[in-house]
Amino acid sequence: MDSKKIILKYIESQKGYIKKRAIEKILNKEIWQYEEEFGSSVARFTEENIRDIIILKLESWRTRTILDTTNVYEGFYTFCYKSGFRDNNPFEMSARLNKDYLLRYAVENLDIPIYSKHDIVKACNSSILPSYTKAIALSIFEGIRDLKELANITMEIVDLNNNVIHLPDRDFYFSNDLKEYYSEVRRLDKETFGKRTIVFYPELLIKSTSANQLAAVNKRYAARLAEANLGVRDIYDSGLINYLISELGYEGTIEKLEMKAFNKGIVVENNKELEVLLKKYGCEVEPKELRFDFAPYVVKMKYKK
Repeated sequence: MDSKKIILKYIESQKGYIKKRAIEKILNKEIWQYEEEFGSSVARFTEENIRDIIILKLESWRTRTILDTTNVYEGFYTFCYKSGFRDNNPFEMSARLNKDYLLRYAVENLDIPIYSKHDIVKACNSSILPSYTKAIALSIFEGIRDLKELANITMEIVDLNNNVIHLPDRDFYFSNDLKEYYSEVRRLDKETFGKRTIVFYPELLIKSTSANQLAAVNKRYAARLAEANLGVRDIYDSGLINYLISELGYEGTIEKLEMKAFNKGIVVENNKELEVLLKKYGCEVEPKELRFDFAPYVVKMKYKK
């Protein structure tokens, strides 16, 4: 049977609209395009082929992405085996499709970013408006949670004298490096800045903070970062890792974040210190969830110093 038809048959065999759409989103990434390269039909791909699609072709390296993608492929190839489209189930007792192995394989073969402040500043220098891009990127690196929080910052809540932004739910203290870029942005736009002006928007005066306006600003921020080949989550995660290293040391950070194994559960003891540090940083993620999310970074820190 044609590979596309087998995939469609598997999707149709699943129950629930949401589950079907989730499976379709992963399996319909034209995996049949690799049939010529691998010399086999999709249903008969080897475990090495499946591993390389999940990690190298789809560039999966975040913990949740690896788990979600692997679960979909496992379901599909179990279906192929039971339906007689292949002679074995590659996920049964496979050394190469074990989730821990896939994470290690991703770290060894993909460029998982852990940026320093220097890396970010250097990347921002290549953007069209470097001062704005540095202000946006370093704000996220130092602990602004996301673009939505960034877009709500106005000049009236920025205290350049005391290096603090008075956010609705917390005070965000920033470095002298970031103060320099805030000041530069203010200098460049001093004729257009008003009390309700969004800080880092480098075009016309903006006094509206409507949902549509903020969405437009978020889009511009993301575009600024994309010019420098930077992503919001990569920047934020890197900032948090650098902060933890400054507080716990390199080895101490690995120890606090290390997760023993996907299949054995997440070790949760001795997390009080980590919980305190996360709150201090302004991170709302629980230590257990952070260990899960940061597993690829820890593997990289441990084995690729």
